[in-house]
Amino acid sequence: MTRISELAALVVALITSVMPAFAGDAKGWYEGCCTTVDFHIVEFPGRAPGEELRLRMHSGGYLQLMAYPDLWWSKVATIKGQRCTRADKCEDGTGADIQVLKATKRRITGKYVVDFNGQHFEGQFSVKYRKRHPQCICE
Repeated sequence: MTRISELAALVVALITSVMPAFAGDAKGWYEGCCTTVDFHIVEFPGRAPGEELRLRMHSGGYLQLMAYPDLWWSKVATIKGQRCTRADKCEDGTGADIQVLKATKRRITGKYVVDFNGQHFEGQFSVKYRKRHPQCICE
């Protein structure tokens, strides 16, 4: 009986250590320009081949993305969502929001929610910074 309980404990330990890697985190990149930040989520659960989610965050003034785990950014900025194909054909979302859990100079992690006529996508994301080309000029 001891051998079975040891084996069960090993299986539970393996499952719990591997689960976060398969938690369905969305991945992609982001870029910013003045008062706008664009998130491109290119890997996410429920994704059709070649599909990406785009979330555009726009504030009235200068926007510095910082981690505020209790804040959904739609309360202080405008968030728009789109679902796009490789051919750049996009469908506008009916609702979108982002929550920034951790922000560094090169990576942002957080949660996202995007709704499209009858479809709901939500989960955690991790996006890397990508320098905008051409660079924008803020006035």
